[in-house]
Amino acid sequence: MATLSALAKRNVVLIGFFIIVLLLSIREPELIGLENITQVLRQNSVAGIIAVGVTFVVVAGRFD
Repeated sequence: MATLSALAKRNVVLIGFFIIVLLLSIREPELIGLENITQVLRQNSVAGIIAVGVTFVVVAGRFD
């Protein structure tokens, strides 16, 4: 079982991301609103789909 310190060391980037989101959402409450989150997901959906496809190609070893 991992201690809290070891868990924090392994996930330092994720913890930092959540701290930044928390601080920005305190400063701008609209940041964490449903409309804004939906808009961010829509804007990044194409890049996400392409990233999944490229991941499959790299894992399969079929890139030239």
